[in-house]
Amino acid sequence: MCTTRSRTESWTRLKVPVEWRRRTGRSHKATRREIPERAEMIYRGFWIICRSCLFPVRLPYELQGISVRNCPEQKRSIALACPACGHVRRYRPADFKRVDFRIPDPFLTKKAVLYAVNVGCASPHCTNNARIYAVAARTVSVVSLLGIWKYWVIDFRCQGHPFKPLSRRTWSIYSIPGQT
Repeated sequence: MCTTRSRTESWTRLKVPVEWRRRTGRSHKATRREIPERAEMIYRGFWIICRSCLFPVRLPYELQGISVRNCPEQKRSIALACPACGHVRRYRPADFKRVDFRIPDPFLTKKAVLYAVNVGCASPHCTNNARIYAVAARTVSVVSLLGIWKYWVIDFRCQGHPFKPLSRRTWSIYSIPGQT
């Protein structure tokens, strides 16, 4: 479609192709009135910017309620793996940026999934577990993801010592419910 402009008009009128007018049997004036203005849908969501590579990691809109609000004040953070660089860091609620997206939430459209990976600490005399959240495409198998996740660089501490993950064979992995 193209636009026309006269001396008294702005770029608002649209020319309707002659073939379309012939097929529908409508005049160009009637057709012009029926063309709606382009309305863009806005989809709310969250993202976190990776501190290592600055990649924006999109998160499900419901993520704000997952374990961040229910933790004690000193532990109000979640561990998130960046899908681009593989760094795992802790993020606080202030790191969550609410964004209005122009594309639908990939978690609601079943194109992406949020996994929770429970990993035990391999340091001697430490029995702590860390829950690491990871975003992935739904079409990628967990076996393939484990092949990628084994290269995670975990950048947080566990009760005074650097966190060392146990073998991948001990990891428990599940998708986060409520993304339907």
